[in-house]
Amino acid sequence: MKRLLALGLVLALALPAYAQTEGGSAVIAAVDSSAFPEMSVYLSVNDASGSRIAGLPTPAFALTEDGSPIASLAVAEEEVGVQVVFVLDTGPAFKSRDANGATRLDRLKQALAVFARSRMADGVDDVTVLSPEGTLIAHSSAGNDIVQALETYTPTEFAGVADHFPFVNQALDFAADAAPRTGMRRYLVFLSNGLERNFALDDLATRATAAHITIHTVFVGPEGAEATAEAKTLGQLATLTGGTPFVFHQIDDLEPLYQNLVAERTQYKLAYRSALNVTGQHLLSAQIKIPNAGILLSSTWAFPLRVEAPTVFLNSPASLERAPTFAVPFSVNYPDGHTRNLREAILLIDGQATRSVIQTAGDTLVWPLANYAETSAHTVQVRITDELGLMAESNVLTVTVNVAPAVLLAPPPTTLGPPGLVLPLAVLLVSTGLIGGVAWWWLNRNRRAPTPAASPVLEDTQPFRPLPKERTGPLGSLPKGALNAIPRVSMPQLHFPKRPAGPKPNPAKGKAYLEVLEAGGGGAPRADIEILGAALTLGRDPSEAAITFPDTSVSRRHARITEASDCVYKIFDAGSTSGTWVNFEQVPAEGGQELKDGDVINLGRVQMRFKQRVVPPPKPAESAKPEAPLPENGSGSPPPKAEAPKPAEAVASLGESKPE
Repeated sequence: MKRLLALGLVLALALPAYAQTEGGSAVIAAVDSSAFPEMSVYLSVNDASGSRIAGLPTPAFALTEDGSPIASLAVAEEEVGVQVVFVLDTGPAFKSRDANGATRLDRLKQALAVFARSRMADGVDDVTVLSPEGTLIAHSSAGNDIVQALETYTPTEFAGVADHFPFVNQALDFAADAAPRTGMRRYLVFLSNGLERNFALDDLATRATAAHITIHTVFVGPEGAEATAEAKTLGQLATLTGGTPFVFHQIDDLEPLYQNLVAERTQYKLAYRSALNVTGQHLLSAQIKIPNAGILLSSTWAFPLRVEAPTVFLNSPASLERAPTFAVPFSVNYPDGHTRNLREAILLIDGQATRSVIQTAGDTLVWPLANYAETSAHTVQVRITDELGLMAESNVLTVTVNVAPAVLLAPPPTTLGPPGLVLPLAVLLVSTGLIGGVAWWWLNRNRRAPTPAASPVLEDTQPFRPLPKERTGPLGSLPKGALNAIPRVSMPQLHFPKRPAGPKPNPAKGKAYLEVLEAGGGGAPRADIEILGAALTLGRDPSEAAITFPDTSVSRRHARITEASDCVYKIFDAGSTSGTWVNFEQVPAEGGQELKDGDVINLGRVQMRFKQRVVPPPKPAESAKPEAPLPENGSGSPPPKAEAPKPAEAVASLGESKPE
């Protein structure tokens, strides 16, 4: 008794798609959430006799999702095919012959061949045939191949199977395989002489229902034997899964089964856009209004769904030149794999919303720059909300807007009058000028050149006459004009040290330098960086690097440049987080990379160009040299070779710090 109660509870929970009333039945065949939030529900609607009801209009359907009605449905009928597994339980009853000498198995094979030849849709349906001896054919969509497999099947002996439970489970495995098309209904047709009364119906029925597999049974035996306990147990396996029990005596007895399979090849497809925004199990149920027959209700269909909030990434240069607007690029990613529309995208400048738009996909947002009067730094961030109401905020960037000094512009030209008078007025001015020029030439063409005036003769200056040495009385007693004759006293000339001749001294310049193309953020250097000495370290931490870039994309000790030989420079990565890149290719961790004039170097968002003032000397061409005779050292053996010094690169690599 407890086992029967448990079976009823399990079946109540595991029948998510099958519901039947006196007026008919409604079955949810499949739910496709692969394109979420676009959802597709495949629905089968049958009348009380089991025949499919076709041609229902869209208003006849209503769908609820977790108890909430769906506002907008698109309904269409679509041919998706059926997936059928025929199981031949060839026991002793299959061996019995009729008056013509044909066995029941022979008649069964002829009946199944009718389905394969004339009822099955090639390329649409999916058919498997099993026997106690093995698989005759698996997942075939070609009717001729199925007929050939049936014709060549001959059982070794009509003993059936010793245990039906694993045999039916094997058939359920084939029926549960992935269908070629979404929405195909799954059927298992079990042809047998009956099942023992203690057969584990509950376990098989629970598994079939959980996999949405409907089991039809066909009793094969003598007339009147369908009332036996074994035959009734066989029929119960069908009714527990929503199937129908059939009885086979003649070839035409399976025609109602075939009509049912053919009708289920076409399903109603209900499409809608879901509003679910929570990860977990969700429930769907349908309600169908049948003309002159009332309303059919389907049981619920449970399906899992993973929904996560989107992520948004903002990418913008560290500095901008002021323009009317700037398109701020951003990208949206959906960790759950379900791409969807955006309900709102807001651009935050210094924490304030500047623009709010509705977009279907993440792209760009407009940042107005015209109102900035001076160079200043601003924080930039994007906040989005998707169509499910899930919100996300991007990373925060600091962007400097550079404003050029104001330039005084000339006033606009004075308007001469209405546009229609400009051309005539211009013609009048040009004509007047031409006439005046001709008249001036006519009046002056016979004039002689003026006689040059005589230059005035300058008188000789009088020589200086010194005053007499004897001076008596005050200055006032001097004769008239004597003050003018007093000689001027010349002061001694002061001499200041002269500046050395030649150009002003310039700061030291190396044989190579780095031209900063993009300095990142945070006030990083923009002037050229000279490479002086044997090595130059680059990074973010002043205690770790000689040249610092206060940008979070640069590691504390990011890279090192060394002069490996005369005017030959190499760059090494110092274990940075983002790596060191030359010409957009990452520098290997071991050995570094030789730099050439014009190479572009990237440290995170910092970008520089390597420039050489002194070109490395060409390498001497290797030529074959005759071997010189080895000098004798008294013992007849050559002198020992001196050990070659270590290259500068190897010496420089000894000081490389550990990565962060």
